[in-house]
Amino acid sequence: MNNGEIMRQLIRFSSALALLFATAGNASANFIYHIQNYPSQQNNYSLAGTITTDINSGVLNESDIIAWSISMTDGTAMPTTYSYDSTMANTSVHVIGNGLLVTPNEITLAQPGSNTNDFYFQIGIRTPLFYSNAPSGTLYASVTPTVGALWDTHPSISDLGGNPWVIAKAEPSAVPEPSSFALLGLGGLSLAISAYRRRWARTAA
Repeated sequence: MNNGEIMRQLIRFSSALALLFATAGNASANFIYHIQNYPSQQNNYSLAGTITTDINSGVLNESDIIAWSISMTDGTAMPTTYSYDSTMANTSVHVIGNGLLVTPNEITLAQPGSNTNDFYFQIGIRTPLFYSNAPSGTLYASVTPTVGALWDTHPSISDLGGNPWVIAKAEPSAVPEPSSFALLGLGGLSLAISAYRRRWARTAA
C-alpha cells in the first residue's frame, strides 16, 4: 500500500467516525429534567422526581414526555413517602394549553393570563401532582381518597422560581455528549495525519 492509499484510508476512517458519532447522538436524544422542590408551597412536603422528554426546545406536549417519576415526603419525625412513576398501571400525563415550555435548561409554565395552562400527572382517577395557572395559580398534590390532599396552595407570580414558574431543571451532565467524543476522535486523527505527513515529507526529501 503506497502513501497516497494510506492517506485515503485515513480520510475514509475519519468520515466513518464522524458519521458513527452523529448517529449515536441522534439515537440517544432523551432529556432528563429534575422536578423542583418548593416546600413553602407544599405544606412542608419535599418533592422530587424527573421528567424525561424527547425534545429540549419549544412548546412541550403530552406526546413529548416519554417518562416521569415523582416522590413526595412529609416533614415529620417519621416521614412517609408517596412515590409514583410512568411505569405504573393506568398512569398518564396531561398538558392543557400551550404554556408548558422546554429549553435545554428547564421546563416552565406560563403565569396566569388570558389562557389556561394546566400540567398534571394522573393515576386512574387520582392526581398526585397538579400545576395550574388559572384562575390565580394552583399547586396541588393528592394520593388517596383516605389521605386527601397533601397540599393545595395558590402560589404567587414569583413563588415557583419566578415568572414563568420553573417546574423542572436540567442537571448538567458530567458525561460528554457524543458530538464531543466525535470532535475528540477527529482531533486525534488530524494530529496523526499531520504527523504522518511530516514523516512522509522527511522520507521523500
